[in-house]
Amino acid sequence: FRFKKRDISNTIYKFITLNDTIICVAVVPVGVAFLTNRSSGSLLSTNTGCTAWFYLWVIGVRLSIFLVICLCSSRTYSLMRPFSTQKNLASLCCPGRNGHSALIPLL
Repeated sequence: FRFKKRDISNTIYKFITLNDTIICVAVVPVGVAFLTNRSSGSLLSTNTGCTAWFYLWVIGVRLSIFLVICLCSSRTYSLMRPFSTQKNLASLCCPGRNGHSALIPLL
């Protein structure tokens, strides 16, 4: 990953890998609860831990959908304009000057 060309597709793939790792880690407390006869364990037994897990899960799922939208958009752009660069698409998927993306309202 370190020496690959830095374009929008490779950047999106890196974010997808990171997001999938976060989702896999977020599933561990649920798996532990299922394997221990549905006892909540140490993380999900408190209100704060359960709320934090819920928000981590919701954000991870929505971010996954957003990243797939960005990846599909970059592939469509590449198919429609095979010889142009993807600088215009980067402004859609990556945060702008004010920290907001053009595709975030789609979530």
